[in-house]
Amino acid sequence: MAQAYLLNRDAKETERLGGQHELWTKSLGYLIHPRVEATLAKEAVIVDAATGTGAWAQANAKLHPTWHCTGVDISSAQFPIASTLCPNVILQVHDLSQPFDTDMLNQADVVHVRLLLLAMEDQGAWNNAVANLCTLLKPGAWLQWEEGSFDEMKSAFRHAGTPGKGTGALLRGFKRLADISGERLRHVPQKLFRAFEAAGLQDLDVDTVASDRLSEFGREVGTRVEIGALEGVMKQQREAMGQGQPLAIEGGPEDDERLLEAMRMEMNDGTYVVFPMHCITGRKPS
Repeated sequence: MAQAYLLNRDAKETERLGGQHELWTKSLGYLIHPRVEATLAKEAVIVDAATGTGAWAQANAKLHPTWHCTGVDISSAQFPIASTLCPNVILQVHDLSQPFDTDMLNQADVVHVRLLLLAMEDQGAWNNAVANLCTLLKPGAWLQWEEGSFDEMKSAFRHAGTPGKGTGALLRGFKRLADISGERLRHVPQKLFRAFEAAGLQDLDVDTVASDRLSEFGREVGTRVEIGALEGVMKQQREAMGQGQPLAIEGGPEDDERLLEAMRMEMNDGTYVVFPMHCITGRKPS
């Protein structure tokens, strides 16, 4: 993977990831796809790749105390304090682009991934990541991967009105992010589906919902999460380039800050953004 993470790993980003986890779980309506969960044994082995804060692994561990849940991430910076983890959760550091230790191979009943699109430079990166994660799966076990089509993000309104400058900047910001990140944000579900096929996974399925399907919750939380993501990427870009070009518009960092505040104000007045959310599942041949 060309770049592991484009956002900070500070307290603000950890809080944003909490909202993101809640948005995806509630919008999809499940942690593990029902057709996958129906096949799992009482002592299932679950791996959450790119676990971040470990929220997804923790949530499963609480619901299923007999499951064995492992979260892996390239950094431990956002791992919670060990004493707060469920007894059936282990978090460990591992780069997903590298082979896994032999004691993890062919052990998992489910491997789960969520939102790695910015780390995937091209189709080859998708193929390599899926192939590597499949080495963790038992024969007949499942890979579940969730991604968003952020290149299809649109603005919408809870009442009559027209987009303000803040919302327009948010959409332009994601478009520019797509431009500067190559093809990372474009055609994500198609690239992921092709990677599943290339790895030989079977019984493929794509579950797609809109980020605003839960009405007020999805609209407010989804918009807040994406504003936070754009803010984080802008901050990272400024740190990398000094006081170079801002992400959202032409101008200096102070212009970005004014637009971020305008986005938040317009969100409070009823403007929100909506984008497709996808869950792709596939099964390793028995």
